[in-house]
Amino acid sequence: MKSLLFCLLLGSYSALAQSHKPAPPSASLVDKFFGFRDVGLETDIADHPEMKAIVGADSVESDPDKTYYFRPRENPQIGETKATLIQYFYYKDKAEGVLVVVTGAAERQKLLTALRAKYGAPTQAPAAAKAKSPQEEPYLWTGKKATLTLSKTGANGEASLLLLSNALWQREQADRKRKAGAGL
Repeated sequence: MKSLLFCLLLGSYSALAQSHKPAPPSASLVDKFFGFRDVGLETDIADHPEMKAIVGADSVESDPDKTYYFRPRENPQIGETKATLIQYFYYKDKAEGVLVVVTGAAERQKLLTALRAKYGAPTQAPAAAKAKSPQEEPYLWTGKKATLTLSKTGANGEASLLLLSNALWQREQADRKRKAGAGL
């Protein structure tokens, strides 16, 4: 389930990134904060010894360059909402992003309120991106360095927040294309 959710979100991010032009850097607070809580995007995993790797069935991919982590003592409270999942992912030992999942329409609305308070007004995905995405209500905060999305991802009101380093995500995509072209 987590694998499918994460793949859908990355597919959605790809469609949104291709169809949405980032706001000017001065208009985006997502670049100012550039991370989640005390985990800055593009920081090294060695800076966070409290992280525990996710292995086995909960691991999303078999890419040796990508590792997923959680923090055993993570506070699930974000503003007025409670997360059901908080997962960090690292590409080549650098923080590429974070996935936060909440369940229920009321919790999704509380999370959206908290995000608006911190990052300002979001934009919504252009119609072309919405057609490519299985999620509803994709909200975007785009900057030069980072992109934040909030999408409804399940019939039970589940919603997912995905925060990504644009540079690391683009590097990962380029590495994947290179490996695919080389038959690796």
